[in-house]
Order: sequence, then C-alpha cells, then structure tokens
Amino acid sequence: MELQDYDKAAKAFADGAKLPNTHQVMPIMAAKMAEHAGNIETARLMWLTTYQTTRDPNVKSNAVAHLNALQVDEDVTTLERLVARYQEKTGHLPQTFSDLVAANLMRGNPTDPLGHTYKLMPDGRVEVRVPDDLPFLEKGTPIGYIPPRVPKLPPVN
Repeated sequence: MELQDYDKAAKAFADGAKLPNTHQVMPIMAAKMAEHAGNIETARLMWLTTYQTTRDPNVKSNAVAHLNALQVDEDVTTLERLVARYQEKTGHLPQTFSDLVAANLMRGNPTDPLGHTYKLMPDGRVEVRVPDDLPFLEKGTPIGYIPPRVPKLPPVN
C-alpha cells in the first residue's frame, strides 16, 4: 500500500484472507485495494463475497455501500461517454437524458442504485441527486461536494 501498488496490495490482502482464522478486515482491505487499482470487476467480486460471507451487519452495510459506489462510478462513466457521443453526432450537448433517448443512444431515464434519477448538468457531467446517501463515490458528486465525516451506510435486511 505504501508503494501505491494497489494491485499487489489487493492480492496480498486476498491471499491473507484465505488463511485460517484470518481477521474479517482482510477481505475488506483486498476489495478496497482492488478499487484503488481500478479493478472494478475484482472489487465488485470481493465486496460481494464479503457481503455474502459475513454475519456482521456493519460489514454487510459497508459492502453494500461500496457495491453501490462501484455501480455509480460505472454508470457515470457510461453516461458521460453517451453524452460525448451525442455531442459528436449533433455538435452540441444534450439538455436532458431524453435527448439521448431520442438519439437512440439509451433507453429511459437512468437511475442510481437507490432509484434516484441521475442529473445531467449543462456542461455534460452526470451527478447523483443525493450524494450523502452513496458514500465512497469516485464519480458523480457535485463540484465542491464534501462528504460527511461519517458515511451514511445503508441499512441491511
């Protein structure tokens, strides 16, 4: 981690998580390092495994929050690519997601994992509507957004 080689750190934590009587933080750290390394699918698999294997409701809630953040990061990347394609096609930015639908670039209004529609900003950026409800986001937060010191974690059923 100190070398910022997050791929190797993720592997080390994942290997440590396989040892008998390992601390429950090991798979969590493996997932976090995979996220930092940009390995979205690996991070998703690790967070899902953490969610499925823990009995601790706090760990489950943390895993859900990270899974939601990964989904938002992917959604925002995809939506902003579609906005760029629309601009290439038409010479201007779309004003609403309906413009993208009309251009056959997507279907319906996109929603975040909590069911809120994303916001399309005038400059083509895509933002979540309630960033405090989606801790750990890398993308989709309003400019200048400062997350709460204590993240709001989702309840786990």
